[in-house]
Amino acid sequence: MSRTEKTKYQGKKKKKSRLVYWLIADLLFGLVFVSLLLYKPSGYQPIATSTDPNHPQQVHRYLTHLSSELYNGMQTREPFIIDLLEVGINESILQAQWPMESEGMTFAAPKVSVKPEGVTVLGTASYEGIDLAIRIEGVPTLTQEGRLTLHIAAVRIGALNVTLLARMVAQKMVQAKFAWFTNEPKDIRTQITRSFLEDRPFDPLFAWEDRQVRLTRLVLEKGRVQLTLTPD
Repeated sequence: MSRTEKTKYQGKKKKKSRLVYWLIADLLFGLVFVSLLLYKPSGYQPIATSTDPNHPQQVHRYLTHLSSELYNGMQTREPFIIDLLEVGINESILQAQWPMESEGMTFAAPKVSVKPEGVTVLGTASYEGIDLAIRIEGVPTLTQEGRLTLHIAAVRIGALNVTLLARMVAQKMVQAKFAWFTNEPKDIRTQITRSFLEDRPFDPLFAWEDRQVRLTRLVLEKGRVQLTLTPD
């Protein structure tokens, strides 16, 4: 074999070796990606729910209790406190018709966890027989000026952080399905949604029947969110 032929042979051999290395790297990346996607937090189990159509679900007693507390507090015309309990929130969530379907995906009932550092929502989405664990981490805060921000710190599918992608997809879906998001910037639904999607603070003044109430203090504790409300 001549020197020229030998050089060509060695060059082809190196190219094949690099190709094999890249194929192995791609395969490993694919395996890691799928593993991260299918990752489920330790101890997480989808909440079992009943969806018997012959027994329509009613408003949970905890929501009725909160409604009564809100009504009674507003009669005093003074600031009052309402505790949103983690256990009550999760029991109320179960009252909805689960699982739910949207865009070809099936969602199991989510579970809410409240800690001093934030609020976490865990859920499962199924697509063509594949179950994906979804984790949303949020931090609601009140600024010194009294404006509320509903910050979404992270959205994860499995172990993958998809926060930016989730924001973009969610915004497009909201714009396509809800006219008020684009046409009614002062609507409280628009302000809440934009706070979730854009970290935009808003004035937490909420209408209740023929009255209004303002959120003036918010405290996160283990298992509950304590709200101080002031009739306006």
